[in-house]
Amino acid sequence: MSLFYMSVGILQALNNLGSIYVDCGKLDQAADCYMNALNIKHTRAHQGLARVYHLKNQRKAAFDEMTKLIEKAHSSASAYEKRSEYCDREKAKDDLNMATQLDPLRTYPYRYRAAGNHHHSALEILPPFYATPQKFLRLFQCHSIHFIFLPFA
Repeated sequence: MSLFYMSVGILQALNNLGSIYVDCGKLDQAADCYMNALNIKHTRAHQGLARVYHLKNQRKAAFDEMTKLIEKAHSSASAYEKRSEYCDREKAKDDLNMATQLDPLRTYPYRYRAAGNHHHSALEILPPFYATPQKFLRLFQCHSIHFIFLPFA
């Protein structure tokens, strides 16, 4: 039993060290830490490695790394949510829809839709007296919960 806890500690230490290297801008060292963690079967290191690839402007590699996490994870809703940050808009919508389908209580996909996707279409459904930016902002602040649950157009 103690060997199990020791290996979990090593995995977490490698993951934490990778995060520190990322924060310091040492992306190659961070990638090495995450790769070592992956070699010892630490599934969540895929997320850290994807972050490194993203910071190196290797979006395809970041997307592929998150896809590996989705394939291995027991609960993949958060992985779909995170992968949406590394792909184009249409694929991001698909990933956020999947995250919502897998775990309807996750709030990020709803916030993303409210903030990013419906600001134009929301104006189309508002009465004309709310169409000015100031009035729309007040309405949005007062009734933002309504916009959170609008479906994708």
